[in-house]
Amino acid sequence: MSPTGLALVLLATLTLRLLFIATHLSNIESLWGDYERGGLKFRLAQWLDWLSLGGFTIVTFFLLYKINNLTDPLKTTFIGILGMQLLHRLKVSCFPRTNLPGAYSEAKIDLAVHLMMSLVVAAGITLLTAIYLWWQT
Repeated sequence: MSPTGLALVLLATLTLRLLFIATHLSNIESLWGDYERGGLKFRLAQWLDWLSLGGFTIVTFFLLYKINNLTDPLKTTFIGILGMQLLHRLKVSCFPRTNLPGAYSEAKIDLAVHLMMSLVVAAGITLLTAIYLWWQT
């Protein structure tokens, strides 16, 4: 699988998560209430989180296991680790409340921090992979 294919798998998993939120936007108060009680919507969101993260992680680990056979190992590593980080950090079951005073700006800051940390971790592991591949040759 090419880095483009892996990016498409990541995009599909993130789209599934966004669709879950989008289907509940008309009654978001009900979703937050269900999350607080640990109801059915919360359990479905948790399953969606675990299945999407698990599926993407399996695909990524399979590709990284055969890293020496890849045409673009560094791009694949970056996209794979970035995807795992994003899927781990941006959980549907932890969708923040934004109807409280100051909660919306706090949610935007949290999103920015999660994106930055995901990029930093992905870049760091890609750098370590580059050193490993250089050391192997």
